[in-house]
Formats: sequence, structure tokens, C-alpha cells
Amino acid sequence: MFGKKIPLAWLQIKRERTRLAVALAGIAFADILMFMQLGFRDSLYYSNVRFHSSLNGEIVLINSKSSALLSMKRFSQRRLYRARDLKEVEYVYPIYLDYTSWKNPINGIPRNLLVIGINPKNQILNLPGLQENLKKLSYLM
Repeated sequence: MFGKKIPLAWLQIKRERTRLAVALAGIAFADILMFMQLGFRDSLYYSNVRFHSSLNGEIVLINSKSSALLSMKRFSQRRLYRARDLKEVEYVYPIYLDYTSWKNPINGIPRNLLVIGINPKNQILNLPGLQENLKKLSYLM
């Protein structure tokens, strides 16, 4: 009574091989789409927080009316000097952010760029290749 049984699912798979191939291809395609979506999501996240995570500092002062890096509002440098007067603060460095349009000189296609202004002598940003190329980036050094 308890002889060797062949599972019904295996018999169906073995009999209809084209259906098996189509099902496996559909599952593989769905997996590829899910992994692509996860990759796009992660790259979007990391490209948006790269500037924030590269800052060498513990406290960043921004205008309370600023809602995103895309629309930063200015504030007076007197606030930085006032923050520097606190005994707990070692250094204060301004960072200037703005968007500008740039036209590619080769193909003429315009792009919007985020321009970051810092004093290159201060190591404010920890980005790969920045310290090695400071002389190319600064005309003052």
C-alpha cells in the first residue's frame, strides 16, 4: 500500500514542458523587474543623500524656510558668527548652494547643475577624488 509514489506535480511538469518553460520565463522576468526596481530605488536614494552624507560636520545650520536642497533659502552670515561664539563650536564654514544652467559645448544640450561653493582649504566635503583634484578646482591655490 505504501509503495513508491510519483508526485502529481512532477508528472504534470514532465508532461507539459513548454508550459514549464513559459512559467519559468515569466517568473525570471518578474524577478528581473523587481531587482531593477530595487536598484533604481537605491540609486535614487543614494544620489539624493550623497551630499548630506559627505559633509564633515556634526551640525548644519539652514534657513527654517528651506524645504529641500533644491530650494535652499539664504540666511545672514551673522548667524554663523554667532554660532562660532559658542564655546562648544570649534569651526564654522559657509557652504553656498545654487542651481544654474550649463550648455554642453560639444553638443549644445543644456543641463541644470547643482553648484556647491566652499573654501577649498577647508575640508568640508568628504567626496572621492575631491582632495586629489583641489588644485584643478581652485584658481586661488
